[in-house]
Amino acid sequence: IGPDEELGGSLSPQLARNGLATEALTAVMAAANLQNAWTIIDAEHEMLIQTLARVNILKERLLPLHRVHPQISLHKRDCVLLRQSND
Repeated sequence: IGPDEELGGSLSPQLARNGLATEALTAVMAAANLQNAWTIIDAEHEMLIQTLARVNILKERLLPLHRVHPQISLHKRDCVLLRQSND
């Protein structure tokens, strides 16, 4: 967690779909008392986008050709800005 409540981390595909990521995010957000959490992720990482939505971090906007993710490609890729909803 960054000083401005930016979330960072990784989600292992081998450990996906068992609820641990949602449970861990919920616990971390509560322990850190986050109110304005946000993150930028690769736009094609739909599984993570869905996981973040379960903890009320929702898509805000698409960022075309925003960032290089060297583990995926050496070229800039579309990303998504997601932000915590307090509704």
